[in-house]
Amino acid sequence: MRPKIRKGLNNLFRIDAIRISKLFEMFQYTILAFILGFISGSLINKRLPKVEKDEPTPNLIADLFVQIFLVSVCLYYSQKILRLVKDTIPFLFSLSKKYVPCKHNECVVGVTLGFSLSFMGSLSSFHDRVELLHERFFA
Repeated sequence: MRPKIRKGLNNLFRIDAIRISKLFEMFQYTILAFILGFISGSLINKRLPKVEKDEPTPNLIADLFVQIFLVSVCLYYSQKILRLVKDTIPFLFSLSKKYVPCKHNECVVGVTLGFSLSFMGSLSSFHDRVELLHERFFA
């Protein structure tokens, strides 16, 4: 086996205090972003109009684009809010004094994952529109 591949595989499967701290950091920010995404997604979903089966396809697509824009704006601001939180709430699970929180964007991965899961999960209006569009194009 080539030395680069062997080194890469060793690095991939290495388990040490720094690796575990990175995973815990992603988990911490995933949970915080999940809560923020769930609240903001639920509030936005209440204000969005319900999908109508006879809605014209161009209007349906336009509504989806507006909702995608809202998701982008909310994700952008949730990252900003959680950066403020990062400076206020310390990383809770550091297992090594060598570990530098968010050095390789672990917090960004956690924010994106947690926010996306909860925010998109709470937008039933978005899911209904995508489903209707899918039926029109592929059914």
